[in-house]
Amino acid sequence: MTDMSDQESPHDPSALPAAETPADPAVAAPAASKVGGAEPEVEHDFVADGVDYPLHPNWMLASRLSGGIAAVIVCGASLIGLLIAVFASRWRGPTVLPAFLGWLVLFVLFALWTQIGPALRYKRRRYRLNETGLRIRRGLVWQTEISVPYSRIQHTDVSRGPIERWFGLSTLIVHTAGTENASISLDGLPAPRAYRIRDLLLTEVETDDAV
Repeated sequence: MTDMSDQESPHDPSALPAAETPADPAVAAPAASKVGGAEPEVEHDFVADGVDYPLHPNWMLASRLSGGIAAVIVCGASLIGLLIAVFASRWRGPTVLPAFLGWLVLFVLFALWTQIGPALRYKRRRYRLNETGLRIRRGLVWQTEISVPYSRIQHTDVSRGPIERWFGLSTLIVHTAGTENASISLDGLPAPRAYRIRDLLLTEVETDDAV
């Protein structure tokens, strides 16, 4: 495996307290990528330093936008379904108003969660790349840490949906050997960072194959 400790890195884990997350240049400033699928400039300063990094703050904005769109769709579909049920069954009387009030309460709670949930999940999500592989920590109530050693990586993809492109984000998809966690995704990455991690993973995989 390639020793990446001699590469220049702006993050020195030894100079930081154990519980402190270092300032991430990719988080401090939005990723310099173009909307519309243009190839982003590759980030050269990220290395496998074993430091936990947060997702880009734009991930919260993208998640809230996606959640808002989903809330509108769910609202419209559920309201139409409720109206059809009321008129088709000729449902009348004092129970109609509580049914609509119940629908309204559920919709408001769902809409609030789509806006509050991303901020809560953002605080729990971290990723790091070290000499053994990629590790991803996620989960709000039950936390899960996924470890992907270089020896299990088959190939990697970088996906960029319309909302992700709008916010300069990408999703790294790692395909591994075996049936459990055969495809692992890491979203909320600045576009240059996703391509940089992809290149580092491919370099390490090629090095392992050559040994």
